[in-house]
Amino acid sequence: SAFYLISKQVVARYKTPKSRKKKVFKFDETPLREVATILGEFYGRDIVVMDEEIANCAVNVTFKDEELATILDIIKELLNVKIVQREKNPFDH
Repeated sequence: SAFYLISKQVVARYKTPKSRKKKVFKFDETPLREVATILGEFYGRDIVVMDEEIANCAVNVTFKDEELATILDIIKELLNVKIVQREKNPFDH
């Protein structure tokens, strides 16, 4: 797992799984595409913005100790977007 340091604009790895218990994501004018990348890397999921028209929409929100499903629900409401979850196909490589 890793986290994003906004002040330095770098992604850093956690030293131990326990150190990520208190997770905070602060997005300040962060493009939705970048938010998807950061969340995807942290939660180990593929999160893709399919609509290029909203990929650069700015996200201004802070999440503290939230599960991915909750974060995505909030983003869905904030930006009025549709979020689709797909099961991973075991034949996709």
